Parts: sequence; C-alpha cells; structure tokens
Amino acid sequence: MHKLILVTLLVITCGDAMADWVKIGANGNITTYVAPPLTDKTEDIVKMWGLVDLKEAKKEEAGKSFLSAKALQEYDCQKMQVRKITLSFFSENMGSGEVVHTYMDAEKWKWTPVSTGTLIESMWKMACGKK
Repeated sequence: MHKLILVTLLVITCGDAMADWVKIGANGNITTYVAPPLTDKTEDIVKMWGLVDLKEAKKEEAGKSFLSAKALQEYDCQKMQVRKITLSFFSENMGSGEVVHTYMDAEKWKWTPVSTGTLIESMWKMACGKK
C-alpha cells in the first residue's frame, strides 16, 4: 500500500518536472516522447520516463478510457535490456487530467532484450547515451 501511494505521488508530481519531453517517434494515432534520464548515463542501469500520447482514446485492461500513458522504465546499458517499473494511464493528453489507472508491479515486468530498429532501441540509446 505504501508503494502504491509513493508511486502515485511520484507520477502526479512529476508532470511539471518533466516538461522537457523530447519527441522520438510518431505513427498515425500515437506519438512517443521521453524525458531526460533520471540517473547518470555512466551507470549500468538508467531510469527514464516515457510518454505515449494518443489522438483518439483507447481503453486500458480495466476498461477505462485514456488519451496518454506514462511509464518509468529501467534500461540496462550493458546487457541492452529494458523493463517497466510503473505504468500510469491518464484521461487527457500529455499525461494530464485524472490518473485512470496505475500499474506498479515491477516484478510483473521482466527484463526483455531491446530489438534493433525499434522505438524501444531509440529510447534505450537515449537513456544510455548511445549514438
């Protein structure tokens, strides 16, 4: 319960601090952004926020509509892997409006390899300071 409160507060209060979103891709209905990494790029594990912004609302697993989602992810710069720490859905664009739902079970999300030529690879490169 304490973890849920902490993560919810982190998601809500980070909105203004992450005003420097960098657009890294767009595909039809979806635009993807990242914020500057939260940890030093010289470390093996780097944390970075990502944001998905939609032109048309979608429904998350619980059936609630959302227009954007923020995810805090960890990037393993040595092993070229990624995993989510928390994922929150918002009623409005760019992570604004009400928090529709938050998932924060880091154990649920396993480390997965970063595939080359993907949007996730672009995010990994940005997090890890790769070119």
